[in-house]
Formats: sequence, C-alpha cells, structure tokens
Amino acid sequence: MKQSYIKSIVSSNLAFVYLIYILSACSLCIAPKQFHFLINLLSLLPLIWITWKKNILVSLLLLSLLYIPQITFGLVDTKHFSSDIYILFLFSVLLNVSINAIRKHNIQYHEQHYRYKTLFDNSIDGICLLDDNKNIIDANISIATMFKYPLKELIGMNVHQLIHPDDTSNSTEFFKKLGTDGYYRKFEGRVICKDQSVIWIQVNSTSFSNNLIPSGSLDIIRDITERKEKENLIKHQTHLLQQLNQTKDRFFSIIAHDLRSPFQGIMGLNDLLISEFDIRNNDDNKELIKLVHKQSRNYYGLLETLLQWSSLQTNRTTFKPEKHALNKLIEEQVELVKPMLDMKNIAISSQIAGDHCFVMADKNMITSTLRNLLSNALKYTPNYGEISVSSELDKASNVVKIKVSDNGVGMAPEVKTHLFKLDKLQSTKGIMGESGHGLGLILCKEYIEKHGFSLEVESEVYKGTTLSFKLELAN
Repeated sequence: MKQSYIKSIVSSNLAFVYLIYILSACSLCIAPKQFHFLINLLSLLPLIWITWKKNILVSLLLLSLLYIPQITFGLVDTKHFSSDIYILFLFSVLLNVSINAIRKHNIQYHEQHYRYKTLFDNSIDGICLLDDNKNIIDANISIATMFKYPLKELIGMNVHQLIHPDDTSNSTEFFKKLGTDGYYRKFEGRVICKDQSVIWIQVNSTSFSNNLIPSGSLDIIRDITERKEKENLIKHQTHLLQQLNQTKDRFFSIIAHDLRSPFQGIMGLNDLLISEFDIRNNDDNKELIKLVHKQSRNYYGLLETLLQWSSLQTNRTTFKPEKHALNKLIEEQVELVKPMLDMKNIAISSQIAGDHCFVMADKNMITSTLRNLLSNALKYTPNYGEISVSSELDKASNVVKIKVSDNGVGMAPEVKTHLFKLDKLQSTKGIMGESGHGLGLILCKEYIEKHGFSLEVESEVYKGTTLSFKLELAN
C-alpha cells in the first residue's frame, strides 16, 4: 500500500515535470530571443530533479522536448546547436554520476545509522554517550529502565548526580584513568536511582575525540546488583564458617584442658580414698569426699554449659518467649545460690521495680543467664562482700533493665575487651580457687541476643563488676 502510494506521487510529479517542459517549449516559441537563455536555465531545475529520481535517459528525453520545438520553429542557432547539445549532455552525465554517488553514500549512511540505532535501542545492557563535562547526551531505554528514570529526564543529566556518595573518590579515579588511557574496563560502583534505591553497576568505557580534542565517552553499563548480593552472601557464609571453625577448635580445647585435668584430679582423690580409707580417720575421709563432691559439681556445671552452648551453636535450641513474672524468675535463682553465699558470708539484696512486672522471655535461657551471672559474682567476690540484683523500668521504651552487681575483684580493661571473644577465652580462678572458663558469659550474651538485646559490662579493678541486660515488658 505504501509503495503504490509513493509510486503514484512520483508518477504525478513526473507528469508535472513533463508539463513544465512542454510549457517551456511553447514559451520559447512566443518569448523574445533575449529570454531564451533564462527559460533554458530554469528548465534545468526539473532536469536535475529527474536525474535524481529517475536516470539520464529520461533527462535526455526531456532535453529533446525542450529543443525540438526550438529547432522546428528556427529558434535555435543550428551552427551552435550540436555543441550546445554536447555540453548539456556532458553536464547531464556528470550530474547523474555525482548524484548517484551522493545517493549511494546516503543509502550506506542510512543503513549504518539503522544498524546502529537497532543495536543501541535493543541492547540488554545500558548504553549512554557522555560529553566532556560528563553530561548524558544520549542513552538507550535499557539504561533508563535500569536507573528508573524517564529517558527524557535522563538526557542532559550529569552522571555525578547519579553516583553514590561513598563511591565519589572511586569514580574520580575512574574518569582520570579514562582521560589518560582512553578506556576503562570493569569499573564497579553504586548508583542512586530515581526512587532512591541503590544498585551496583559495572561500566566499560571508551573515550572519543573530535580533531584530537577529547569530546566525550561511550559507556556500556550492566546491572550487577544480584551478583554483588551473592558475593556478600558468600562472604557472610565464609565468615560464619570461620566462626564455626573457631567454635569447634575452642570446644575441643575446653574438652581437652578444662575437663580432662579436673577429672584427673577427681580420679586421683578417689584413688587416695580407696587406697588409704582404712588408715585415715573418718574426718579426713569426709573432707576428701567433700572435695571430690565439690569438684564434681563444678565440672558438671561446665559440662552442662558446654552442652547448652553447643546446642545453641547448632540451632538445636528452640527460642520460646512467654509471659513470666520477673520477680519470681530472680527469686528462684537467688534461692539456689544462697547456700554458697552463706558459706562465704556474702550479703545479697534484691530491688525489683514493680510488684507485678511481667516480661516476654524464654524461661530456660533467662534462668540460665541469671544463674551464670550470680555464680560469676559469687566466684569473684571475697568473703563478707556484697551482691545486688536490681531492675529499672522504662515504660516509654517498653523494657526493663536487670542488673547483677558485686564489689569483687573487678576486671582489667584488656580482660573486659576480650570478654566475649571465643578465641580469647582464658581459664581464670575465683577468690577461693573456683574454676572459671569464660564460656558461661558467652552463653549468656547469646541468650540475651536471642531476645533482641545485648549483655553490657561495667567493671573496675578492685571495685567490682556490673552485668546488665534488657527484656521486653509483657503488655
């Protein structure tokens, strides 16, 4: 349909040109001779158009239409007619060759332009052209989709408006190297999209110049956000694996040292009892039995802590927060340690805010945490010392803060720094030589973190230690 329409237009235009030539021929018959040159000159314009649209044969046909009437009516000087015809014919040939060359060049140009636009517009990667001031002078739809900008809004924008502030220095180095080397491959950085989301991109850039003067660059841009997320996930998983390896190494270290050595001592005491039971008096045997019992209880506690911690590391511990009365949780644990407090004549005080303070907590985790904190305070507080358990309500934040404080030996700053680092754990003895492995506090820290809070430490050498944590109030 379109081709037939074009043909009809060309045919009608050609008929119009023929009509012009017939009128020109008639004009030559009527007009004075001094106007003949002007009429012939004006007649060359349609001749050029026909040479462009058709070919030289049609041009010669029109030329004959122009000159036949002039010859017939004696309007042409026959002496110079052959030379005029020759000159016009030569002019028509040269004109036809020139026009065909221009036409061929235009066809090649339009074909190349079409191929370029097809590649440019349909590329999956974003493509943009920047001028020397880093303004976007052209871009394809892929980059507009990638940056979530309308294409019209993106054109004319400076790329520095898109670059993430944290990548400004890297982008400066990128443009500097691009200007020096003329290209840059696989630059990676972040871009802020129109909706304020951040994506990672990879850019391959090549600069171009005009008369050896840098005038811009061609940039091919690819969205690598998904790849970056996977890389970060791999890094995170690698870090977790390293932590698990450290956990495993420390676990075996504790088993090899902190459990093996005490059991050797217990076995030695048992051997002594068996071999010398008959020759020792009852009081001596009773003291040995008490010592065996004490060490057995201490290292049973360590073994229990190890099992709890191992269960937590392997996600075999289920977190079940429920509503509990805070004062009841604390009183139960204070009652458990009272016999040991009495042995060292240590006073304990409880100041629980609110008679009906309820918290959302996993009972097993919180009771284990309170028991460990009280045991630590007892271990490092001298005879006739003091331990206090208190709580502070913060209704605005809907939390309660629990503190366990003592006036014991305290901790040096370097010990406090490494207190919760598994690879820095050290076995420390209490005031009465009680064993201390540090694993209990790490277990407490992880239990509190399960509740969404942290275990905080305040300590000063020879002045005591305060360990505190928060719990959510139950509405």
